[in-house]
Amino acid sequence: MVLNFNRVTKTELHLVFLKHDGIQDNPAINQMNAFQLIGMSSCLDLSGFFEKEDVSERKTRFASNYPPTYLFEKIESNVINMGFQVQKNNGKLKVIQERKGPTNPRGHGSLLISAEVFEINESLYVVELKRSCGDCSLYRQLCATLSDDLGICKSQQLLKNDSIRQELYRFNSSF
Repeated sequence: MVLNFNRVTKTELHLVFLKHDGIQDNPAINQMNAFQLIGMSSCLDLSGFFEKEDVSERKTRFASNYPPTYLFEKIESNVINMGFQVQKNNGKLKVIQERKGPTNPRGHGSLLISAEVFEINESLYVVELKRSCGDCSLYRQLCATLSDDLGICKSQQLLKNDSIRQELYRFNSSF
């Protein structure tokens, strides 16, 4: 990268060095195309034929209007307040709670979840929570807390659907 130092501000120079050192303030966000979005549909998920466990017991998704940095910060603060440990890696959060004991090497009470954010467009994101192992009831509690705090409110979804219907009605009536 070539810089004209006569015109570079201190902030711009600082950002260049941050990028050069590999330090990023924003986590990597996966952008989603239409095919990936359609593939996320639960009616197209065939894993239920091959696995004994219900898909909803290991994967949850919800939509959010919050920016990804805010989503990751809130997920991290919520899970830490619930007593979990967090590891960050390449745009994902790993949420861990281990309760080891003589009869419980990695079963009831332990939990391992990964959280990832996908971008639909610049103002709509999908948060995906995947449970790798552990307590289903604890996982459901965590998912409910996060989707209530960060997800799009049902009334907002209804308002958007109504506005879309009105636009479609206006469009159809113009012909």
